[in-house]
Amino acid sequence: MRAGLPVVATDVGGVGEAVVHEETGFRVPRGDEGALRERLRVILENPSLRREMGARGRKRYEAFFTLERMLRGVWEAYQEVLGA
Repeated sequence: MRAGLPVVATDVGGVGEAVVHEETGFRVPRGDEGALRERLRVILENPSLRREMGARGRKRYEAFFTLERMLRGVWEAYQEVLGA
């Protein structure tokens, strides 16, 4: 998403928190090779969809996942836990 590209990823761990299905890319079920192939095909065959999803992904990255944003979130969590 940082690169302004759509994401096609297996829906495991924290992927669902980052990738908004059908907005910033696609999440596919773990082990579903057919779904992965299909979503990759859709992305490869649709340049306008690639651009749109990539642009939305970049905006999401800038809003939630930059280094500064992540560090601030960790710092705030530490302060909360320590009662500062």
